[in-house]
Amino acid sequence: MDDIIQLPVASAPAKLSRPRLYDLVPRERLFQRLDSLREHPLIWVHGPPGSGKSTLVASWLQSRGTGSGAEVWYHIDPDDGDVSTFFFHLRLAASLRNPEAPPLPLLTPEYLGDLPAFTRRFARGFFERLKKGTVLVLDNFQDQEEGVLHSVLEVMSHEVPDAANVVIISRHEPPALLAAARVRRDLVVLGWDELRFTLAETQGVAGDRVSADLARHVHHLSDGWAAGITLLLEQARQGRRPEALASGGPPQALFDYFATEVLANLLPKEQATLMRLATLPLLTPALANALAEDPAAADLVERMHRRNLFVQRLEGRETTFQLHGLFREFLLARQRQMLPESQSRAVASAAARLLEEAGLPGHAFDLHVSVEDWSAAIGVVVGQGPGLAAEGRVRTLSAWIARLPRELTQTQPWLAYWAGIALFQTDQTGARTHLTQAYGQFVAAGDPTGQMLSCGAILTGFYFEYSTWGPADIWIERLAALLEAGVAMPTVELQLSVYSAMLYGLAIRQTNHPLLQDCIRRTTELLREDADPNARMQAGLAITGPVACMLGEFDLFRRVRRLLSPLLADPRVSELNRAGWHMTCGAKLSFDCEHEEAFGELVQASRLATEAGLSPVAYVAHHFDGLHAACYFDVERARAEFSAARALADLHNPLQSSYVCFAEAALAALEGDAARYLERTAEAGRIIDGIGSAAHIIIAAVWRAAALATNARFDEADGLAKEALAFGHQQRVPTWEASLTMIRAWAAQGRGDMPACREHLGDALRRGRDGSGSYVRWLLHGARRMLALALAEGVEAEIAVELIQRFRYRPSPGDVDGWPWPVKVYTLGRFAVEVAGQPLSFGRKTPRKPLGLLQCLIAHGGVEVREEHLADALWPDADGDESLRRLRIALHRLRQLLGDVDVVRVQGGRLSLAGDRVWVDVLWLEEMTRAPGPAAGFAAPSHLSRGEFLSGEPDLPWVIAGRRRFSAISVGVAGSV
Repeated sequence: MDDIIQLPVASAPAKLSRPRLYDLVPRERLFQRLDSLREHPLIWVHGPPGSGKSTLVASWLQSRGTGSGAEVWYHIDPDDGDVSTFFFHLRLAASLRNPEAPPLPLLTPEYLGDLPAFTRRFARGFFERLKKGTVLVLDNFQDQEEGVLHSVLEVMSHEVPDAANVVIISRHEPPALLAAARVRRDLVVLGWDELRFTLAETQGVAGDRVSADLARHVHHLSDGWAAGITLLLEQARQGRRPEALASGGPPQALFDYFATEVLANLLPKEQATLMRLATLPLLTPALANALAEDPAAADLVERMHRRNLFVQRLEGRETTFQLHGLFREFLLARQRQMLPESQSRAVASAAARLLEEAGLPGHAFDLHVSVEDWSAAIGVVVGQGPGLAAEGRVRTLSAWIARLPRELTQTQPWLAYWAGIALFQTDQTGARTHLTQAYGQFVAAGDPTGQMLSCGAILTGFYFEYSTWGPADIWIERLAALLEAGVAMPTVELQLSVYSAMLYGLAIRQTNHPLLQDCIRRTTELLREDADPNARMQAGLAITGPVACMLGEFDLFRRVRRLLSPLLADPRVSELNRAGWHMTCGAKLSFDCEHEEAFGELVQASRLATEAGLSPVAYVAHHFDGLHAACYFDVERARAEFSAARALADLHNPLQSSYVCFAEAALAALEGDAARYLERTAEAGRIIDGIGSAAHIIIAAVWRAAALATNARFDEADGLAKEALAFGHQQRVPTWEASLTMIRAWAAQGRGDMPACREHLGDALRRGRDGSGSYVRWLLHGARRMLALALAEGVEAEIAVELIQRFRYRPSPGDVDGWPWPVKVYTLGRFAVEVAGQPLSFGRKTPRKPLGLLQCLIAHGGVEVREEHLADALWPDADGDESLRRLRIALHRLRQLLGDVDVVRVQGGRLSLAGDRVWVDVLWLEEMTRAPGPAAGFAAPSHLSRGEFLSGEPDLPWVIAGRRRFSAISVGVAGSV
């Protein structure tokens, strides 16, 4: 068995500390049994109260010494019913054990949609951060009813690495939820029958304090029950013959009987002290002395521990004791019998205050509730609300509030506020109800900060829900009034939260609001402050998302991206913010036509979101990846990404449902299905009308008008585009003006009104010079067609050329003349290369090998040519490795020569010329002659020269092969000019 090390004593809190043992006899029989069970991931140790379960496991770990392994002891209590609390403390344990590793994620509400996925990933990360041979002990598991934590164990059983284990200590047998794990033998059981002390073990505990006959008598009377053995031996130590235990197991009543005998041997003052101390679930010396009002109280507890009388001492950052459950229940029952109710309540209140001061708010809250000290209980909720929400422990927050009288939760604004926050990401309707109630109560109380927080949370909720924005208007106005009144906000984080909420409302619902630009300016200023990185990232997402993407704030996006991207190196940034940042940056870069960079950000976003189980973020990332690909006419990638998005889509969410329609419309447009293109855009528009987002109304109009034009319904397309332009002007959203004006040009051309077409086309291109021209890509084939028309008609040709280059559009037959190819290569009758429209020039020496590689690649067809074929053709006398080395050097020099790494692409050991970056006369002509139906009216452009392929070049074997391949094309060109 691997050695076990415990968490550093100085750093582990009591909840994560194992019992400290004193003067115990090793139970080697059971130690060996536990050793043999370590080949199974989960070991379930169960037995009745007082059967020595925790002591056994702790002494087993201690007996195995220290070495290369690790141990984490976790005391389960009722608060762990909030599974986020369970993961919160496991996260803390991992950080204490390996502080250099990035912290594990908190189980915040966004993960609850796929708890098994989160559990799998968390378990892997947890065990990776600990050393080989880790033992995670979950003590007092009976405090959890059969439910979510048992399901977590079932998932964890698959992720426990070899040599590691999870040991569960419980009063009960494993529940039905873990039946499958038992069948798989991932979970094995050490039960009460094995836990019972043997005679030899009882004699070992008794030692030389009693005779062998008396030890046998104690063993017979106790039936191997550890608590019974302890109590009977205590009687014997006091000089009395042990009395018989009734048969039928060790219930509390029997324990109480013998514990009474133990207690009777203490001084009355000591008895009173123990009864008071039982109020505390955990005892530090300071807590014990303060509650008992006796400086000797801690010494009494220490003596009880050393006599093994049901007091455990826990390893941890400070000395901490814990009364055994049976003993504590016994003492509390005696307290209720012996003390007046008023005195018991006073003790509980005092204990609660001490627990709050000691940083144990959960235990304090329980005691406040037990004595109905509602004011103090409310204070705990309000004080702990921010921390619990930040840690994802919203179920704990909800459970606390639910335990308070309803009349209080209906009148206390901060309770209503935190009740809303607890539901924020799981039930927006319920959250909004509570937050609306809180706002009204804050107004009545004259609390503007509470009003502001409530308004901000409600507006942020509308953004997360993205269902119906109409009811948000009143909250926009309320928050605007508070901002204009200059309500003080004490922290930068609070300001970031409020301003980003306002940006959501304004950028989506009221884009013409006079406060919009002030909010953008103030939020941008706040992003530079030294504040919590997640608060900064969340505000940055408001800027890069609805503001930059919807309103076309291109320069603002670039500034904010430069400012916040370095925060990704901060391990405190949540996975949601990290994935969301890549997603929104990828979407905006797509709008800006940043080809590879946009794909890179979106792929990173979908990967991070998928790994983290954040399906809404993964959905949007896949959707924009597909849309980006569609704009480059990459049908295969678009189809794959849209399919991945559809698998994750929540079709009950109107925005996601509309995005699915847009994706289906894009694919229909690319595949030439004009009718479906029209039908899908109509459905998207119908859904978006119900959402009420100003920017999305315009987006839907762009898609719908483009589909109408594609279906030759030009009057309708023009009317819709004109209407959307007017709406955008009213809303002060210029982002899609270029796109809508280009649709008007398209419609005019379709009607045969070329003067109007040229006027609208020029207007569209000029409008788009601010960057919004990039958005015309969403017209798909229509955008390529209209830009080609601008070149042919000489309408703002310079702008058209710039867009064609940015969009990487390829020409249709007849569009070669004047088309702005980054690289052009002429091979018929001559060999010449143009880069950015200028002939390629050289210095004193022509780079023959790079140009030879280009020629050879063309001679082999230019697409997916094996490296070995090119290397053998160009360096026939070199061995294989040397020829490949020379090929790679030549490829590097060729890319430098042409000024574009992307001109020649390498994948799977094959080289290809990028069809969207390089035009080659002979390859283009070959493509045209093979395309369906070109022959009737197709004529080669007049500037193509007569002559054979690479005329004048040496008659190398690959040149000759190329001339044979392209001989028919050479003749065709000669005959058509």
